[in-house]
Amino acid sequence: MNTSGTSYSNNVAGTNGVRPAAHLSLESLENAPKSTPGFELTESRASDEAGGRINPEPNSDGYYTSGTRITIYVYAGDTVGYRFVSLKINGVEVDTQGVVAVPSGATQNSYSFNITENTTYEVDVTDIVYQISSTVSPSGSGTISPSLSSASYSYNDTISFRATANIGYHFVNWTRNGTQLSTSTSYSHTVTATATITANFAANTYTVRYNANAPSGTTATGSTANSSHSYNVSKALTKNGYSISGYKFLGWSRSSTATTATYTDGESVLNLSSSNGATVNLYAVWQAQNYTVIMEASGYPSKLGGLVGGFERTGWGGTYGTEHVRSGDYALKITGSANSPEAVVSTTNVISINSTTKNHVYYVQYWGYQETRTNGSTQIYWPIEEPSFGSLPLGPAGQWNKYSFYGTRSANPLAESGHLRVDFDNQNQAGTIWFDDILLLDLTEIFGAGNEPSKEWCDANI
Repeated sequence: MNTSGTSYSNNVAGTNGVRPAAHLSLESLENAPKSTPGFELTESRASDEAGGRINPEPNSDGYYTSGTRITIYVYAGDTVGYRFVSLKINGVEVDTQGVVAVPSGATQNSYSFNITENTTYEVDVTDIVYQISSTVSPSGSGTISPSLSSASYSYNDTISFRATANIGYHFVNWTRNGTQLSTSTSYSHTVTATATITANFAANTYTVRYNANAPSGTTATGSTANSSHSYNVSKALTKNGYSISGYKFLGWSRSSTATTATYTDGESVLNLSSSNGATVNLYAVWQAQNYTVIMEASGYPSKLGGLVGGFERTGWGGTYGTEHVRSGDYALKITGSANSPEAVVSTTNVISINSTTKNHVYYVQYWGYQETRTNGSTQIYWPIEEPSFGSLPLGPAGQWNKYSFYGTRSANPLAESGHLRVDFDNQNQAGTIWFDDILLLDLTEIFGAGNEPSKEWCDANI
């Protein structure tokens, strides 16, 4: 409660850089008549609280006549970090609403009163308490010591932080409100305000390198681009771009000698390495393809490995000849007449096909020779029902001509059990053709669904 005659004013206190905790205005001192006895103004020292600077030098020189107006300027020492607690006159706390203690040299708020007795004053200040927190970004990427949650510190206190990255992460920097403080894992923070100190980490990155790993004696074609990955982030492996004639790609392994794959083609992987900047080598796993030929295992070597079926007097319900043979000892001889538009010959055994395998991609290849060319064509049926694999015009006479077909049997009803038939569509012309080295391949079984090579590739490589 203010006493009668008390007022508040704002003044700049102190001279020559010397600042008492409280002092009299010069104006009051000059006009105050001194006499003895009079009234004395002194300062009582209060005990320091939390390091607060609350006891500057007292002003005790002189006596003041009754009614002299005294002004006390309140401040909290020469530095920031303190707050005003109270002002007591003769041990009684006075109403100091609006009085704020600030560093010396700044404009001070003041408390004024008329002295009517010997008076003692006491200014009490204490440390300002700041709340300090620490956090990790992103969550789970590392730890901080000490880990703080609104811990109380005084002005100019020092906190020694240390950051430790978790597996798969590395330390980046310390920040406060997005402003970088340090890039060292150890950071000493001086408290000047309430703050949240953030230790920032980043996920380690690594590269996956794909090796063709071609078996001995083979050469891989194509390429597979490296892929970049981040720790704790799932990402698909690069789709395989390598191919080897006669081999099926099974997938990838970390071992160059593996016979089974650890990772499938394009599989999504996680944390193949926890080291920043590491390179992970994956090796292609290959399987040599053994396929079933239609005819007996004799003939010429295929570029895919194994032997292409020949016509060695078995497996077909037709005539075998030796006049023109491309490989082995015999060729299948078909003669057309002027009385019929076609001459055909079929396998004696069934080649299995069902509702699932009819959707596979197949490649058929065989060779034909004519002494005199007829204006006709040739086509393949399997099973013996519509639609066929297609029809191709006959090639020039006097040489072996390759005929090839490509596609699925998905449009076939599978009403016929699964024989294969070669047609000589002679268009009612008399003539003879020799067929040799016939081959039927299930490309889906050999290379895997979605990895079947094109007809152009098969023509060039088989």
